[in-house]
Amino acid sequence: MAFEKAQQASRLKVELKQSPGGSPSLYYIDNPSQDWQTMTIPFSDFAPQFSSLSSVAELVFVVENSGGTLLLDNVRFIQ
Repeated sequence: MAFEKAQQASRLKVELKQSPGGSPSLYYIDNPSQDWQTMTIPFSDFAPQFSSLSSVAELVFVVENSGGTLLLDNVRFIQ
């Protein structure tokens, strides 16, 4: 992951969405790096936690607080 920032302060929201419907489970990254880095986010760090990971239907990345370009490569779920 790398983030080309438009402004210094930025925040990245990572959402796991359940099927069908339901509230998303969230994880925040403050000031993501502009340099390429490997990020590992344990499922237990998302809040609220899902009762079952098999119900994950969608993974969403939302850039908050500033403009910029989020670069992602090799996104995967590991259990």
